[in-house]
Amino acid sequence: MRPRGQFKLIPYRNRSGSASWRVSGTSRDGLRIQRNFQSLDAAKVFLAEQTVEAINRDADYSMRRTLLSPAQISEAELAFRNLKSGTLADAVKLWNETSAAASRSISVGDAFKLFMESKQRSNRRPATIRNLNDRVGRLAEFLAGKTVAEITAADLSQFIFQPTLSDRTKANNRQAAVTFMKWCRVQGYCSMIADH
Repeated sequence: MRPRGQFKLIPYRNRSGSASWRVSGTSRDGLRIQRNFQSLDAAKVFLAEQTVEAINRDADYSMRRTLLSPAQISEAELAFRNLKSGTLADAVKLWNETSAAASRSISVGDAFKLFMESKQRSNRRPATIRNLNDRVGRLAEFLAGKTVAEITAADLSQFIFQPTLSDRTKANNRQAAVTFMKWCRVQGYCSMIADH
């Protein structure tokens, strides 16, 4: 006897000697199902219908207790349908981190001032302070009017890879931008690390 929910297609010859086909199996409910067909196509259709029905009965749609309201359940179902990869918990965690950073965000100009103050307090060499003040200062001017949370990788690339700059200047601008963005992330002003 086949396990429940499994069906097979069996060719045979009937009493008149013509070819026939039998679909045989047991439903998930334990009901024995056996039907004979003169056409192979009809037998295959019935086999597919029985297989699909057995698969659908395997799906667990049982009721469960939940603390969610009907509206929250609908929203969670929508979120699962829209989720491309990972888990819903990971997506919520990322959202919370990003939202928290956005709510603490300040303008690039204000962040630049605080950045320079922190570097001066950390007893960096005067040449380092001048270099950061010059390069990150130009970045702040370039991104004037934006908050730190609004900075995109495209913004940074546009600043770093200006066609009129030498390769050495591009590399130095990149290093200064990465240093600034990492500092901003530690401060909670953004969730992105500018490291291309």
